[in-house]
Amino acid sequence: MITLQQILELVGALDDSQGRTLHEHVSESSSSDSVPTIGALRDYIETCLRTPGQQYNRALQDLVNHAARLMHFEVEFGRYQGVVNDIGYDGIWRSKNLDIVIEVKTTDAYAIRTSTLLGYVDQTDSG
Repeated sequence: MITLQQILELVGALDDSQGRTLHEHVSESSSSDSVPTIGALRDYIETCLRTPGQQYNRALQDLVNHAARLMHFEVEFGRYQGVVNDIGYDGIWRSKNLDIVIEVKTTDAYAIRTSTLLGYVDQTDSG
């Protein structure tokens, strides 16, 4: 199995510019090729949680969203970094009449406010 470090070395720096995100790289291949088993996905996520650094934090966000794809959700990947006057969620998972707003954090240093999440939901409903 290819390691997450090897994948990240192939992809390069993860950022919000076109073609520089792990989810775009994963989208180019089928989900079964990119993460062949749930066990592999778990291993990649555990690597992200154990390894400090922005690259692994961003990979974690994409892997959590990729897990939703494996559960047959329609997934809208969010930005890695917020932008003024734009919704800042990490992902939205959709299935029939259910929308789930996702926020992925590797530390409790940054609190996720309920009011912020509700604002994201309100903005996605009106958008």
